[in-house]
Amino acid sequence: SAGQTDAATINKATAIVSATKTYDGTTALTSSQVTVTGVAGVSLDFALSRTPSLGYYSDGKWYWSISSGFANTTVLNNANVVGATYVSLGNLTLIGGSSGTTTDPNNYVLPASNASAYNAAQVIPKVLTATVAAADKTYDGTTTAAVTFTVAGGLVDSQTLVVTGTAAFDSANAGSRTATAQTVSLSNGSGLASNYTLSAGQTDTATISPKALTASMTVAGKTYDSTTTATPTFTISSGLVNSQTLVVTGTATFGSSNAGVQTATAQTVSLSNGSGLASNYTLSA
Repeated sequence: SAGQTDAATINKATAIVSATKTYDGTTALTSSQVTVTGVAGVSLDFALSRTPSLGYYSDGKWYWSISSGFANTTVLNNANVVGATYVSLGNLTLIGGSSGTTTDPNNYVLPASNASAYNAAQVIPKVLTATVAAADKTYDGTTTAAVTFTVAGGLVDSQTLVVTGTAAFDSANAGSRTATAQTVSLSNGSGLASNYTLSAGQTDTATISPKALTASMTVAGKTYDSTTTATPTFTISSGLVNSQTLVVTGTATFGSSNAGVQTATAQTVSLSNGSGLASNYTLSA
């Protein structure tokens, strides 16, 4: 028949300690940044800045007499995003809980202060804000904008970082344009870039100025008509972007209306659209 007996030990389970915080330049932890779980993921009560002395059982719960005067020595092993891997437990202590249940602190031991399946930590990069300043430029047929980034907020203490990136104007054409940051990259300064994160999207306004053209002019000979009016033909000699074309017209006058070899000088020039936009260029007479 049944009824035989024997004694064996039920070993305490190892509690799981984890910590998550946003980078602030320190290894300090608060209770809101630490979680301690037990069997089946049950949350266990704990204290960071106190240690228990004697406990007593009442009304189905364990209560602990807490010795005061113990500082919070529970910290991360490293303050940085790259490097923080576990919690140095210090004075972390399990408290409260119901006797004989999965929350009973007597059923657990704390893990060692090293990285393991029972002890893990994570530091999340701190979000930065930044402004961007776009430089004016001369029309070049592209939307590329030259920009300078300045961190506006989020750096810890007096740390510095180097911020670079790319930006694009909303149009390649001449005029007042909005430049928007497309990419940003952080590099180490006095602080570590890996401790921070910065998104693109910052905007600024700048001017794309029309590009100056140079041109040559030829004039046709004519029969004396008592006027200085000349009939010019203009040819753009430099300044057009890529293979763009424009139509150039204008007026010119001879230095004298008399018969003979006379010098003609352009008086006005006008640009009209070809494959390119006339508004992106300027040409002087």
